[in-house]
Amino acid sequence: MDSSTAGGKREASGGGMVANENHQIPPACPYLGENEIKPDAHGVKRCQDEIKSGRYHAIVVVDYSNREEFQEFEEAFGALLQQFVAAGGVVAFPSSEAMLVSTVEKYFDTEWKMSNYYRTTWGPCLKDNKRNINYSFGNGNLSRRVIKEYSAKGNTLNVPRHERCFGVTENSRKDVCEEDAIVAMHNYGKGAIAYFGDVNASHETIWLVAAFVESRSPTIPIDCFSSIEASVFAEIIQLKGEGNNSFKAGDLGTALGSYQSALNKFETKMGINGSQRECYIALLSNMSLIYYKNGFYCQSEGLATKVLDIEWGQEK
Repeated sequence: MDSSTAGGKREASGGGMVANENHQIPPACPYLGENEIKPDAHGVKRCQDEIKSGRYHAIVVVDYSNREEFQEFEEAFGALLQQFVAAGGVVAFPSSEAMLVSTVEKYFDTEWKMSNYYRTTWGPCLKDNKRNINYSFGNGNLSRRVIKEYSAKGNTLNVPRHERCFGVTENSRKDVCEEDAIVAMHNYGKGAIAYFGDVNASHETIWLVAAFVESRSPTIPIDCFSSIEASVFAEIIQLKGEGNNSFKAGDLGTALGSYQSALNKFETKMGINGSQRECYIALLSNMSLIYYKNGFYCQSEGLATKVLDIEWGQEK
C-alpha cells in the first residue's frame, strides 16, 4: 500500500508508520467506513437501513404526492415511521397531498380530512392552539422567524382545533373556510408528526419545517431499531480490548485493525444508547487518535467529526 491520498499527494506526517504488513495505516480520506450508509441514501433498502441505524432524531418526507406509489411507500416505510415516532422521533410531511390523509390515519390515528386547495395569507392559530404552536415551532432559535403570517398556495386540512397550527386569519381571503389549516401537528406515542400543505415549498414553509424539527426533536437519537445482539456485542468488546492492548504496546497498526474489525460488526447500526453506543463512539475516537498520531489528519478529522455529530445528543 502506498502513502498517497485520494488527491495523489501524501498529507504532512510525522512519519508514515506501518506496524506490520497486515495492518497498515490506510491512505484514503473517507468520512464513512465501507459498511456504513451515506447520509444521502437512495433506494428503499438504503433508506430503511438509515432509519434503523439509530443516528436520527427526525425524518422529513418530502412531496408525498404520487398516487401511483403511495401504497408502495406505505408497505416499505409505514410501520418503520410509526415505530420511529412512537419511540419519540418526529416526522415532517412538507409539500404533501390528499393521499397523506389516509396514510397518517392508518399509522398515526389522526382525524384529519382534506378540505380545499388555494392561495391565501396564513397565520398561527394562536387563539385555538397557542401552547402547542409555541411548543412545536417556538421551542428553538427559529421561533421569531416563523410564528407569523405568510402567503402560500396549498392543500388544506380540517383537523381538531388543538392540532391546528397555521390556518385562516382575518387577513385571509373572505371566500374560504375558516376551519382550514395549512399546517397541522399530531402527537403519537412519545413523538409527533406534522403536515405542511404548501405545494411550492416556499421559504416560509422551509423555515417552519426546520423550526418543527428543532423544537420537537428528542435530544437522544431514536434507537428502537439499532440494538446489537448480545453475542455480536461480546465479540465487539473482545476486539476493542485487543485493540486497546495493542495501542498500549505501541502497535498502532494492529490496534487500528482490531478497532476497524470491531466497528465493522456494527454494520449499518450504531447500537442502542448506553454501553453499545458508547463503544461505537470509543472505537471512532481511538481510530481518530491513531490516524492523528501518524499524520493522517484528514482521516482523523473525519472520524472526530463523526464523534462530535453523535456525541452532541448523548447523555453524559
